[in-house]
Formats: sequence, C-alpha cells, structure tokens
Amino acid sequence: MAVPVAADYPFLDVLWTMVVFFIWIAWFLILFRVLIDIFRRHDVGGGGKVLWILFVILLPFLGVFVYIITQSHHMAERDMKQAQASQAQFDDYVKSVAGGGAASEIEKANALLSSGASLKPLRRMTFLPRRTILGSAIPPPRPAGEIRSEIFYRGSESHLQGEQPCFKWRPPSAMMNHSNKMRRW
Repeated sequence: MAVPVAADYPFLDVLWTMVVFFIWIAWFLILFRVLIDIFRRHDVGGGGKVLWILFVILLPFLGVFVYIITQSHHMAERDMKQAQASQAQFDDYVKSVAGGGAASEIEKANALLSSGASLKPLRRMTFLPRRTILGSAIPPPRPAGEIRSEIFYRGSESHLQGEQPCFKWRPPSAMMNHSNKMRRW
C-alpha cells in the first residue's frame, strides 16, 4: 500500500481544497439562513412554506438561489423588523432595571424617610455615621484612630441595645502572635 507523500499533493491543490471547503461552509450557511427565513415568515401559509421547503431540499442550488433572488428584499425587511423589536425590548428592559438614576433614588429615599420607615436595617448594612444616613451633610474626613474608636463606640452602643455588632473589635496587641506577625482571622 502506497503512503501519500507531501510531494504528491502540490501547493495549488492545497489552496484549491481550502477554497472548496470555504465555499462548502458558505453554502450551508446560506441554506440554513433560507430555511430559517422560510419558517419565520408570517405572510405565507403552511402550504406555501411546505412548497418552498421541498423546492429547497429537492433542488438545493436552484431552490436556494430562486428564493434569494425572489425574496431577498422581504428577507431584509424581516431582519430589520426583528432587530428593531429586539432592540426595543432590550431598551425597555434596561430602563426597567436601571430606574431613573440618582435623582429618583434620592426622591424614593426622601419618601421613605417622610413616611417614617425604620432606618435600623440601613444602619446595620452601612458603616456611615448616623447623621449621614439621616440626610445631613457628610462629615469631614477624620484621622484613622478617631474613625476606629467611633466605629467601636457605635458597635458598643448597638450591642448594649440588643443588636448584634457586625464586627468583633480586638485591641492591636491581640492581633499579634508570639512571633510578632499579624494573625489571620
């Protein structure tokens, strides 16, 4: 049995094989595109769709080319309508999820505040000072030590009021082990 050698398959034959393979794949893409368009049509009844499908399957090259020549303008219109409908649906979805922006969020927060809603769950979720949550100006930046003590005291207050603190405070000396390296929690 003879084994084919690379010299038996010249370079131009390799190029021709690649061209044929490319055209074969393009043909299947066009064929499936036509079949999808036939099933997607609403202006043709079931009998018309069956006739087009039979024409495309039994005489594939002729059927596809005739369909593309006679229906290309309508295919483009259907594609455009579908693209516009999905863009409109996506825009509606984004608008429904995004809300109205920062102004509407502030408006909703003021409405909740004026209705007397409890702010305890909000205070538990944030580390902001109480006056910031209630709507006054944001306090000026403070040194790190003051912030740590403020958080500690606020946590102590919440613990004394029966709320669970969201952290466990330990003095810096408790964070060191015997080898003077930071302990991992």
